[in-house]
Amino acid sequence: MTKIPEAELERYMFNLVNQERTVKDLRQLQRNPKLTAMAKQHSESMRSIGFFDHHSPVRGYETLLERVQRVGFNYAAIGENIHLIYSPTDDIDYRWVELSMHGGSITISTTEHRYSGIVTVNHTINGKGLMHSPGHRANILRTDFQLLGVGISCGYGTHQNQHTYGMWATQVFGNGR
Repeated sequence: MTKIPEAELERYMFNLVNQERTVKDLRQLQRNPKLTAMAKQHSESMRSIGFFDHHSPVRGYETLLERVQRVGFNYAAIGENIHLIYSPTDDIDYRWVELSMHGGSITISTTEHRYSGIVTVNHTINGKGLMHSPGHRANILRTDFQLLGVGISCGYGTHQNQHTYGMWATQVFGNGR
């Protein structure tokens, strides 16, 4: 399977957020390059360092407010959603972004050639998406937010002492410039 570039997955998640806002008759969020860079950096740090939290162990980037100051974003309101989905394979695609936003399940079949036989492994991934979490949903639908940055990092990482392939996603919401 051809790997989908992370930038495309980020655009897809951005569009899903605006679809949710459209359903609720809310103003569309605009993409902001500073918030996008900040979200990308946080997702990449979570994956590469092996943490999953709004608080980062990276000096100078520990809190959301420190990260906002680092990119020079002036704001009146700011919010952040993070999400992580493990994948049994490295073929993360739009289904994983959809699962991250809305929950549900994905069934993946993989075929591996081991020695002279073929082994087929079925994986079912179930998850609750951001729209099923009251705090995450509140950020997505918050009326005073005008801007959004989405950053996704796919690859091998460690979480809770488990080394696996996954998709780390960060959404940073704000209003300002």
